[in-house]
Amino acid sequence: MPFPIEIISLGEDNYESLDVIAKLLNSAQKEFLFNLPPLRLRGVGQSFQRNVFHTVQVYNFLKQYRIQAGGHRPFLIAFVNGPLQSNNLSNIFGSHEAKEGLAVVTLQDQLAYTKSKSAFICYYFIRYALSFLAPELISHPDTRSCFFDRKINKSDLLKSLGTGSLCDSCRSALQKHFNQEVYHAVVEMVARLKQLVSKANHPVSATDTILPQDSVTTGLLMQNVGLDSLENGTNVAVGTPYLEPASRMLPWYIPSTASGNSNWRASSVKLRDRFEKYIDEHCTSECFLVQTIIPAFGGLPLKPPGILPDRKPLLSAPGLELAPAKLVLLEKNAVAKFPVPSVHGELMLQQDGSPVPFRLGLSRYMSVFAVPDGARTLPVPKLTELIGDGQNLLFQLPSKIAVQIWKNWPNGFSQRNSEYLWLDALYELSWQRERGAPFHVGRFAWFENASVGLSGNGLFPRLPNFITSSPGEFAPHVNGYPRSFYSKIPDIARASIAAINQLLSFDVDIGKDKPVENAAKITEQGVNMGTKNKVFISYCHKDKKFLDELLTHLKPIERSGQLTSWSDKKIEPGSKWFDEIEKELSVAKVAVLLVTANFLASNFIHEHELMPLLKKAAEGGVRILWIPVRACSYKDTPINKYQAISSPDKPLAQMKAERDKAWVLICEKIQQAVANIL
Repeated sequence: MPFPIEIISLGEDNYESLDVIAKLLNSAQKEFLFNLPPLRLRGVGQSFQRNVFHTVQVYNFLKQYRIQAGGHRPFLIAFVNGPLQSNNLSNIFGSHEAKEGLAVVTLQDQLAYTKSKSAFICYYFIRYALSFLAPELISHPDTRSCFFDRKINKSDLLKSLGTGSLCDSCRSALQKHFNQEVYHAVVEMVARLKQLVSKANHPVSATDTILPQDSVTTGLLMQNVGLDSLENGTNVAVGTPYLEPASRMLPWYIPSTASGNSNWRASSVKLRDRFEKYIDEHCTSECFLVQTIIPAFGGLPLKPPGILPDRKPLLSAPGLELAPAKLVLLEKNAVAKFPVPSVHGELMLQQDGSPVPFRLGLSRYMSVFAVPDGARTLPVPKLTELIGDGQNLLFQLPSKIAVQIWKNWPNGFSQRNSEYLWLDALYELSWQRERGAPFHVGRFAWFENASVGLSGNGLFPRLPNFITSSPGEFAPHVNGYPRSFYSKIPDIARASIAAINQLLSFDVDIGKDKPVENAAKITEQGVNMGTKNKVFISYCHKDKKFLDELLTHLKPIERSGQLTSWSDKKIEPGSKWFDEIEKELSVAKVAVLLVTANFLASNFIHEHELMPLLKKAAEGGVRILWIPVRACSYKDTPINKYQAISSPDKPLAQMKAERDKAWVLICEKIQQAVANIL
């Protein structure tokens, strides 16, 4: 059973750097298991902030953390970013109480004494792992090339890093605790440390490639070629003119030559309305895309472990494909910057030993899963029908619209196996959005159960520098292009509505193409007639059933353009929901309150919705309409000063057959209130 060593960051978040080294050492051996705390516990460590960290205080904190966290946590190594001192020494790198399974290291000023932060962290991972293994070992003042040297001068650290070895006495003490497996584990970890030190001391040139011994297995090519300086998905520099063989599987679709259909806008609006109805009737469906580069050397599981839901998908199908291609460079002195491995992991080289100019290919596979909520029905077969109609819409689009979607596919793609092309389009549009914007979705490479975010908008996104600059098996890649990545759309229907709104917002003038009525005023929430007709609906989530009934009855009035309702259901995934609520409160001219005991008991509603609305109403900035949904103590609240738009003596929840009639009357009064403002 491996030695479980938990790495905790104190005072601030250092987990990105710590995680890289933990994965590096875990991939090299199986006897020591370096783990980070679960997400729910990381804030505990980060709350321990000090101007100066004292070892005694840190050890006391770690002991309390061990009790609070529970479970089996025999060994803890803490990393801090401030000055570290003990009872006897100030300004130290690290300290431990090995018998208690505790250690602490500071990252402050480490770059003043070593060229590599990664090597520094790796050294102390190994150093204290050995201390936990043999607690009787202590630092000694002599033998300045041993892991257990006392760093009286901080510059002495370089000697321990440079050799990665043990003196005779320390080796003898450790052998009492070594078996063959532990011995080989330590050897492998020290080898990784030496790689990090060597890389820091001898940087790789832009024309060299370092291939680790296990490169065929890991597919990891280490080289410092700036990917921003490469044509996306290739090994040639930006701006290098080249030709690639034309290999096309007919029928072939080219966005720039699409003829389009004059009715595409009307078709778009109809499809959007159907997706809105779908949301009301069916539970959420999410989509996972997995993209693998070609050649797919070394092989990867199609399903990223621990990423996809552990349930049967509703739909599974291949997505778009791009065939790999050898390139013909048109400039005499142009060369490829690095070799690409073949499907067998062998580097593709020309007869003179130079890299073959190459553009990677790709294949995609998509899986759709339901997210049952116990209230709405499963989405199949309705979702399949809508996705198919989305595909039909894509082929109706004129070229000026099509090229906006398929920016990454200027040369087009095969229409074979395009049954779920709508899902490809959703991803292409979402990747074009700014990071953090509504309906932007990220792309992530993975190794085992861990993942890392990628950068770039092209077909071949890139790993961050802290991964590509460190050796190891995490996220196997070809010079920064990950061998595979995944991306998740959390709600296909809402992403589809956002995509259609984006298509409708494009400003085009194509022949006889005439926009549908009010098309210029179409926004992501419907017809935009300014803020005067905006109706803010405040409700408690426990009463969502009544919100849905109100929205259903308001829909015909909204569709006619007389008003626009807003509730937090319209907050898009990824948005700052609190900011969105405040923004809508500030522009609303009519506020509808669905009043129940739950509504009145909610502290959030009271502080952040009801009180701002009451203040605004007192100033004449909004008209309040409240609906008695369930019997409650409204008479003891400021709401009692306002006229209810249905009788409080008979709340809606007590009605049965007559409830629809009550909703009709309520909607008429809301409609009248908006009309009076306009």
